[in-house]
Amino acid sequence: MRFIVLAGILITAAGLMAPAREDVRPADQPDPIGDLIRQIEAGENHAGAEKSSTPPAGDMHRNAYFMHDRPDREWLTRTVYGEARSQKAHEIKAIARIIINRWASGRWGSSMQEVVLAPAQFSCWNADDPNRPIVESVHVEKLPGWNRVRRLVDEAWREHRAGVPDPTRGALNYHHGAQPWWAKGAIPLTIGEAHTYRLTKK
Repeated sequence: MRFIVLAGILITAAGLMAPAREDVRPADQPDPIGDLIRQIEAGENHAGAEKSSTPPAGDMHRNAYFMHDRPDREWLTRTVYGEARSQKAHEIKAIARIIINRWASGRWGSSMQEVVLAPAQFSCWNADDPNRPIVESVHVEKLPGWNRVRRLVDEAWREHRAGVPDPTRGALNYHHGAQPWWAKGAIPLTIGEAHTYRLTKK
């Protein structure tokens, strides 16, 4: 299937301003993982998990001590976990490749941290997003699905380094559900439930 994007919206500004992901979660939707984080931080035993030895630094969900200078792999994995942990394997890998494509382009920064924290790009890092405390938690590696996401992200990274064809065909943006403003007039490449796009110069 040929990846087609209509010239009418192919402008650099659209690609830079468009969020990497567009998704909406109902405010009253249950948050079992957030509840689990709070249980772990309260010292409750969950599957033998131990409390972190990281020194306390105020709100552990936003622990600057812990999050400072994390390696690229961790920023990538935390972002994919926050964006797509419940999706099928091929979609998780596709979203990882989109983030890697953004990093490789240099348009959103030179490090993975700069790429994923670029304003209004990946919704899991938005201040009001329910996934924010999850992806910032010192306990994220103890949460359900973390090891699966990390393995798939590592596979996507190795495939990128080895020159394995990108299933997104160079996509830099994606969304779930209804088409957002920045994708109007474009034809997506759909992978799982994600609609992926590459917005370039006209």
